[in-house]
Amino acid sequence: MLVLIGSHSQPGLGGVFGGAGLGVYCASVDPASGALSIVDHHALPDPTYVAVSRKRRIVYAASHGVMFEGSPGSGVTALAISPEGRLSRINSRRLDRPHATMVSLDHAEEYAFAACSFGGGIYALRLNADGSIGDVAAAAQFPGEVVVKQGEVPTPIPVPAPPGGQAPPMTVTRMPWYGTTTMPHAIVQTPDRGWLLVPDAGAGKIHSVRFDPATGEMLPRHFLDQRRVAGPRGLALRDAGKVVYVVNEKESTVTAIAFDLASGELAEMQTVSTIPPDSAEQNTASGIAISPDQSRLWITNRGHNSICTFSIDAAGRLVPLGWTETHGRFAMNMSVSKAGDMLFVSNTHSRTVATFRVGASGRPEFLATSDIPTVTCIPLEHA
Repeated sequence: MLVLIGSHSQPGLGGVFGGAGLGVYCASVDPASGALSIVDHHALPDPTYVAVSRKRRIVYAASHGVMFEGSPGSGVTALAISPEGRLSRINSRRLDRPHATMVSLDHAEEYAFAACSFGGGIYALRLNADGSIGDVAAAAQFPGEVVVKQGEVPTPIPVPAPPGGQAPPMTVTRMPWYGTTTMPHAIVQTPDRGWLLVPDAGAGKIHSVRFDPATGEMLPRHFLDQRRVAGPRGLALRDAGKVVYVVNEKESTVTAIAFDLASGELAEMQTVSTIPPDSAEQNTASGIAISPDQSRLWITNRGHNSICTFSIDAAGRLVPLGWTETHGRFAMNMSVSKAGDMLFVSNTHSRTVATFRVGASGRPEFLATSDIPTVTCIPLEHA
């Protein structure tokens, strides 16, 4: 098994990641021990989130910055993956909005989607028959103020250098934009390809965006107010997209939402804490993953440094089963294997990936940690 890993390779505006990564990594996984061995890396500017093609051996990386290839903005790069895990550049596409926070793929892989959090917009990029990135099919801007305007190149915030090179923790006080700006943080497509669901961490909304696969057109239709200071940042879908789970970063909660595939309307079903009721740590929730059989949901906590495991009942409601230590600090992201038997967690401030076996109860059982500098995202390779 191979995993593809994104990293912070330069100081960011928040000054919390340190920028020690070398780009996109490809690593092999020992299925017995869970240990990762780096096979190759490809240098890119801040490729913090990556998505892997299910049809082709290609990884798409979103560059989370304010400059890309010498011009203001951000970008998405396509890299070929050899059978041995070697990475080579195919091409890239610059986006005129900054901070491409996430890249995801259309289910038919005719498009790649990018969410630019600090720029307030989303993109649909055409993919060519060979998987290379084509032109911008469509872009949409959500209403509200943005953190960084198009064409603006702000000075990066200096990154502190405490002992051991560890960056300071991201606390709720280090999130001044939440509740005052628009910050689309992710794009998840429904299985029928007709809708894009976008958590807006700044405005505290979940947007439903009508998507036309024939043209790439994106048309925002509805939104659900998710408490302006909650910080919705990541999504997982269940039941063909009829149930949506959103992790609320600043509030340390997860919300189950009913989604109407005909109208695009969203309705809150339930909100549950991602940390124990007696927890005293300053915490932000981050990663979200759902098991392939859709019976379990996992959320990572940064501060409490835990994975919260939920069972999912027939109606899609969540029941917390318990918390598992992440064996590292600042669990930014997680991925579950296609078989549902392994879970991978990026401990960004510890600069490690923690590997877990998924037990019979659905709770993760720790296997190993592996050193990966400033790791942020760990999607699995399709083969």
